[in-house]
Amino acid sequence: MANSRIRQDIWTLSREATWHPVIRAYARAVGVLKSRDGAPGHRVDPTSWSYQTAIHWDDTAPAADEFRNKCQHGTWFFLPWHRMYLFHFEAILRAVIEQDAAIDDDTKATWALPYWNYSKDAQALLLPPAFADPMLDGERNPLFDSTRFLNNGESLDPRAVLIGAALRPRRFATSNIAQGFAGSKTGFMHYQRKGGGPLEAAPHGSVHNSVGVNMSQLDTAPADPIFWLHHANIDRLWQVWLGTGHGRANTTDPDWLTGQRFRFHDSAGTEVTMTSGQVLNTAAQLGYTYEDTSAPLEGEAMEPEPDHPAQLVGATDKPVQLTGNTASVRFPIGTPAGPLAAEAEPSRVYLQLDDLTSPDVPRVPYAVYLNVPDDDPATPDDHYVGTASTFGIERIGDPRADHPEGMQLVFDITDLYRSLKAKGEWSNRVSVRFVPLYVRPPAVEPEAEQRVAGARQQPGTVDIGQVSVHFQ
Repeated sequence: MANSRIRQDIWTLSREATWHPVIRAYARAVGVLKSRDGAPGHRVDPTSWSYQTAIHWDDTAPAADEFRNKCQHGTWFFLPWHRMYLFHFEAILRAVIEQDAAIDDDTKATWALPYWNYSKDAQALLLPPAFADPMLDGERNPLFDSTRFLNNGESLDPRAVLIGAALRPRRFATSNIAQGFAGSKTGFMHYQRKGGGPLEAAPHGSVHNSVGVNMSQLDTAPADPIFWLHHANIDRLWQVWLGTGHGRANTTDPDWLTGQRFRFHDSAGTEVTMTSGQVLNTAAQLGYTYEDTSAPLEGEAMEPEPDHPAQLVGATDKPVQLTGNTASVRFPIGTPAGPLAAEAEPSRVYLQLDDLTSPDVPRVPYAVYLNVPDDDPATPDDHYVGTASTFGIERIGDPRADHPEGMQLVFDITDLYRSLKAKGEWSNRVSVRFVPLYVRPPAVEPEAEQRVAGARQQPGTVDIGQVSVHFQ
C-alpha cells in the first residue's frame, strides 16, 4: 500500500502545541462520531461512537451479531484483532476529517491516529493535556472523560508501564506454563482467565487499571478517547518486539494466519472480513508506520524454555487477599523430583498466581516483589518480579464468558532467582510482596477553582487462590 501515514507519539505533538493540528483533528472527528449517537438507529450505525464501543464488549448484542461484543483477550488473537479494530476506527475518523472544512489540507493528507508512549519518560506518564481540558473552542471537549484518575495532573506509576518483561519472550506463542509474547494458542476467545501474553498483562492491562473508571472496564474502555491511543501504543510494541531480534517473529501457524476470520465495517459502513495474515505488515497491508519503534530490552534476551514440563516446588496453603494496601505472603520451597532432581539448576523458574477473583472492579494494579527483607520497608528494584494487572477480572466469573474461572498470571523469574541465589537471598522459603500502584499525585496541586472533574481510584478487592513457584 503506497503513501504510508505515520502514527506519531501524542507527546511529541503535545510538546509542539496542546492543540496540535493532528490532535485537534482527532478531537473534532471524535465529536462527530459522538454526535451520531443522538441520531435514530445509532445503535446499528457502525460509524457511531457507541457502536464502535460495542464492538469491543456489549452484553446486550444478540448472540448472532457478528460484529459487536467480539474483543479478543487471553488469546494469541489479542494483537491482530485489536490491530484490525484500530485500523477500521482510524479509517472512519479519517473519512470524517477529510470532510471537515475546519481542518487544513496538509493535516487531511497525512493524518493518522497518534499513540501514547507512556513508557518514554516522566512527562509521558501524564495524561496528554488536550485530554484533560473539559473545553475546546468554547464547547465540551470530545476528548475529555470525567471518569479518569489523571485529569488534574496525576501521573501513572512508572512500574505500571515497564515494557522489559513484555518484550523478552522469543517465541510468539507457546502452550507451556510461560506464555509466548502474544499468549497461547486458542480459537476465537472473547475473554478467558489465562492464555494472554505478558504484553497483554502489562503495560496493556495495568494502564487500563490506572487511567480511569471507563478505561478499567471491558465494556466501557473504548468510550474513553485515550483508549485508542493506548492501543495504538500496544500495537506499536508488537512492532518493537519484532525488531528486537534473536529470532523473534510472528507465528507461521495457519490456524493463526488464516484459520480465524473477524468481521468489521469499513469507513463507508460496508462489511469486511479479515484474518491475522492480512495485518502483519502495517506499511504494505494497512498503510501506516510508527514514528519510533526502537526500545532496548531491560536485561538479557530470554532463552527459549525447555520442552519438559514445569514442576510445582512450593505454594501457599491459603488464599491471599489484596485490598489496596501492601500485602505479603511466605511459603516453603521443596526439592524437585523426577528429571529435575538430577539437574544442578532449573532452566527456568516461574512465579504463578492462580484463581484470582473479585466481587467488584479493581482499579489498581500491583507491583510484585520476591524475597524483600522483612525489615526493609522499601521495594528494591533488584527484587522486582513484574506488575500484576486484573483488567477484565469482573468478567471472569460471568457464566457468559468463554471460561468462567479465576484469572491466572505467570511471571518468569529465572534471572531474579539466579541473582538472589548468587547473593545468598534464596532459601527453602520465599516471600512475595504485593505493592499497590496508585496513580501519583500532581507535582503541583491545582487550586480548587482550577480542578476539573475526575474520579478517585478505587482498589476494590482481589482474592488470589494460590501463589506458587515452579521449576522447569
